Amino acid sequence: MSAIVSIIVPVYNVEKQLSRCIESLLAQTYKDLEILLVDDGSTDSSGALCDAYAKKDSRIQVFHKENGGVSSARNLVLPLATGTYLLFLDGDDALDPDTVEKCVAAAEDGGFDAVCFGYHHYLEKTSGAVELLREDAKTPCDLSKADLISRFSDLTRAGIFDFITDKLFRLSLIQQNHLQFDSYFNMGGEDGVFMLSLLPHLGNLRVINDCFYRYFRREGQSATLSFRKEKFDRYYKRLELTYAFMQENGCFDESFLCGVYCSNVLWVYDSLFSETCRLSLGERKKFLKTAFQKSGLYPGFAAAALAFATGQDFAASSRGSRKALLWILQKKYTRLFLLHCLQLFKFNLSRKRR
Repeated sequence: MSAIVSIIVPVYNVEKQLSRCIESLLAQTYKDLEILLVDDGSTDSSGALCDAYAKKDSRIQVFHKENGGVSSARNLVLPLATGTYLLFLDGDDALDPDTVEKCVAAAEDGGFDAVCFGYHHYLEKTSGAVELLREDAKTPCDLSKADLISRFSDLTRAGIFDFITDKLFRLSLIQQNHLQFDSYFNMGGEDGVFMLSLLPHLGNLRVINDCFYRYFRREGQSATLSFRKEKFDRYYKRLELTYAFMQENGCFDESFLCGVYCSNVLWVYDSLFSETCRLSLGERKKFLKTAFQKSGLYPGFAAAALAFATGQDFAASSRGSRKALLWILQKKYTRLFLLHCLQLFKFNLSRKRR
C-alpha cells in the first residue's frame, strides 16, 4: 500500500470557489488521500457543501468550528491527521491533478522531509472568466539540513520559506515536535512563522521546478495596500522572530534584516497614503511617530537600517519612495507629509489636464 497523504483545507465563506477546490483533490492521480475540510464558522453554504462532499467520498472528513482564522482551523486537525505526508490547500484555490503523485515521488526518491514546488497565479474576473497572470517556478535543488540554515537568507529571498501551501511535508516531523500555527498572525505571515519553527527539525528539502498550486485572486480583491495598524505590528513581530531564529542558529545576516525592515516601512508608507486609508492626515502622522519607535531590534539596528537604505543594495521602486523611506527612518515626518501633498497636487493636476 502506498503512503497516505493528508490534505488540510481551511474553509471560510468560499461557497463559489469551494467545489473547484475539492474537485481538484478528487481528481488527483494519486488516490491514497485523507482530506480534512475545516469549516471555520462560515456564514454562507460552505459548511453544507463540505458535508455534501463527505457523503460522496469516504476520504473526506469535515470539521465545523467557530470562526477563529486560518491558523486555528489548521491547528484543530494537525494532531488528527494520519498520513505519512501532509499538504495544505486554501479553500478558494486548487491543485494540478498530478500534484500529489509527483510530490510523493520526489520525496521518496532520496528520503526528503519536504518538497517545495511553484505556483500558478490566476485572476478570477467578476464575469466568471479566469486569466493566468504568471507562473512562479522555482530553481530545482536538493538542500541538506546545513544548507537550510546556512543559506537561510538567500533561500528566504528566493521565496522558499514564505508559504506552506507550496510544500509537501513529512507529517511526523510536525506532530512529533508538537508544532502549531501562531494565531497572532491570522492577518498574514502565519506561514513564514510556522516555517521558522519547523526549520530546526527539517532534515532536508527538495525543490522542484513544477508549478502545481493554483492560486486565485478575485478581481477587486486587493488586501496588500489596505491599511491596518495591526498588520505592521505583525510584520515587526515576524522580524523579531526571524532575528531570534538567526541568533539561535548561527546564521545572522544584518543586510537581510535591514532589507526586510525597509520593505515593511515602504509598505506602511504606500498603504498609509493609499486611497483605501481612511485616517486623517493628523492620524497618519501620529501613527508614523508611534509605529517607528520600534526600530530597536537590537543595539545599532536603526543606524544599520538607515545605512542600508542609502546604499546600492536596496532597490526602491522610485526616487520618491527612497526619499520617503529615508525621511521615515530619520523621523522627518513633516517633510514626508509635504512630499505626499506635493505628489497629490501633481496627480490631481494631471487628471484635470486629461
